[in-house]
Amino acid sequence: MTARADDLHVVDKDALRKLLGEETSTALSFYFPTNRAAVEPAENSLHLKSMLSRAEDALDARGVARPNVCELLRPLKELIDDADFWLHQWEGLALLRTDSHTTVVRLPYSVAERCVVGGELHVKPLFPAMFPDSHYFVLALSQHTVRLLHCTRHGARAVDLEPLGIPRSLEEALRYDDLQKPELQHHPTTGPGRVPVGQAAADGRSGGNRQHGFHGHGESGEGTKTQIRRYLHAVDAGLSKLLGAQSAPMIVAAVDYVRAIWRDVSRYRNILDAGVDGSPDRSSDAQLHEAASPIIERHVREELRSARDRLAQHHAQGLGSTSLENVLEAAHAGRVDTLFVARDVDLWGSYDFASQTLERHEEPGPDGVELLDLAARWTFVNSGTVYVCGANEMAGDAPLAASFRY
Repeated sequence: MTARADDLHVVDKDALRKLLGEETSTALSFYFPTNRAAVEPAENSLHLKSMLSRAEDALDARGVARPNVCELLRPLKELIDDADFWLHQWEGLALLRTDSHTTVVRLPYSVAERCVVGGELHVKPLFPAMFPDSHYFVLALSQHTVRLLHCTRHGARAVDLEPLGIPRSLEEALRYDDLQKPELQHHPTTGPGRVPVGQAAADGRSGGNRQHGFHGHGESGEGTKTQIRRYLHAVDAGLSKLLGAQSAPMIVAAVDYVRAIWRDVSRYRNILDAGVDGSPDRSSDAQLHEAASPIIERHVREELRSARDRLAQHHAQGLGSTSLENVLEAAHAGRVDTLFVARDVDLWGSYDFASQTLERHEEPGPDGVELLDLAARWTFVNSGTVYVCGANEMAGDAPLAASFRY
């Protein structure tokens, strides 16, 4: 399946911060796994049907008026029969609903089914899509082809580059450049030394009626690397329109000198040093994904290792904590720089920021919040970095650990 442009954007960090900063009286947070290869829309919509029923009961328990319940659930119910929506999914899906917004986030990893109804959005399952990025790009470059793959650990989809006007080969790029040169736009190809296309004059002289033409590469006198540089500039111009402010890692599959030129000309800000060596022309999308997988895995491990090392340094300087109370207070005050929280641990309760009073609950309850989610939310809103990790990736035995800015 070919990836569409709107499929490339996982979590818009600025938009999420704005959403979390808005006041709301009621918030619905739905998470569930999806099947990107589903044939029937119902395969992916069954989770939502079940969640809507549970959400309705939870809203009634919170005392939400029936007209308000209907309005909150209306845009979510409309998705059930949207066949196109359900046929363009990834591994997981998040549906966030507040008094004024409905937000849909396709996730490049599977998530456990979860329905949280409360006064704040539950966002902890979103953070693995942002820190570190769980999706990435593979850009396959050669003199003969350009391919962009949008990848997760589960697979890759080719991105449709046709609407961007990106030259698909060096020959196409140079042909386009030549046609743009004023002196070549109406360059006659008849006359002395010119041979019409498809024939040669018997006496060695040219003839025929061809009206317009352009020079081939050899006539320009340019070196091959200069021509490739022009070609890659044109590729970068097109990709910049598509990728915009994206920051997911990019792995380049190309011969060494093409990779080096691309790093020099591209404006994309997260091109990994390691790449897939050799010409990608004869490699399938699946083979390129297989070759790139160990590169991205090393990159993610290194990012997490560096983050844990920085966390340890901060703790050694007294700038950190694994105390839930201390971290909640610091996160709300904007003091948390980096936060590690356990993915598979839920700590329910409530926290009063004015009095800095923490209460722990055994069950979620109608007014409770998941406290690790609360710490993550405030860290993120205040421009901190949040790593949601499995037990073996945490920086210690505690379910959270934070480093402080001051």
